[in-house]
Amino acid sequence: MPIRTPVVVEIDRKTWLVQEYGLDCCYALLGERSGLLIDTGCGRMNIKALAARLFEGRPYQVVLTHGHSHHAGGAGCFEKVFCADTVQNAVRDEALSPDFIAPAYEGEDFLPECLPLYTGDEFDLGGRVVVCVRTPGHTAGSCSFYDRQSGIAFVGDACGRELKANNAVSDMLTGLMNLKRMAPGLDRLYPGHISYTDYRGMPASVLEDAICACRAALAPDGHRYHVDGKVVFRGVSLEYTKKWADMEPCSPYPPGI
Repeated sequence: MPIRTPVVVEIDRKTWLVQEYGLDCCYALLGERSGLLIDTGCGRMNIKALAARLFEGRPYQVVLTHGHSHHAGGAGCFEKVFCADTVQNAVRDEALSPDFIAPAYEGEDFLPECLPLYTGDEFDLGGRVVVCVRTPGHTAGSCSFYDRQSGIAFVGDACGRELKANNAVSDMLTGLMNLKRMAPGLDRLYPGHISYTDYRGMPASVLEDAICACRAALAPDGHRYHVDGKVVFRGVSLEYTKKWADMEPCSPYPPGI
């Protein structure tokens, strides 16, 4: 029997994972004053109504880890979203069909106002602060969000056991190193896709393994780590189309990242 309603799991105090029919995951964080919704799903569920219920009627803001359709597809339900990728470009690039997005957008304007995100931007929810870290690589504008209270980093598709670098691997490495630096109390990572059977998240060690996988891909003898066309390091699989993408090598902390 197909799953017809999103599955909502409280993974930490006032912190919920929303599993959208096995397609993707969104996250809702509630502080003493306001809430933060991380990603909006692909547009098949009424994420706006669900957020209002989880946030108990309190004000909240919406942020996107990146602009791919299965993470930003529900953004049109909201007037404003924070996003480093532009939702407009993502929708055009993904070529979404009207029947795919119709359930979420009925009676709504399709594209929201997009507000910029930068490393170091903070969302003070009252009693808990969430900081943005630009983690490019999967997309040029990928962002992660570190909750200092719980020690959880919500990483979208920027980090995990299966990585796909659509941009330069060097950029992915820089972003992951920045995340490590800015999340000294990191306890767990929650990605943009997770199975129905395991809601515990990933241990912090996965971040270090992902960093090592990027370094292995960039190493002169990186072919030693290739298995079936992918770099494999300590259980982390990294697939990439280009190492440098005709870009200058990144400094340890490049401007604007």
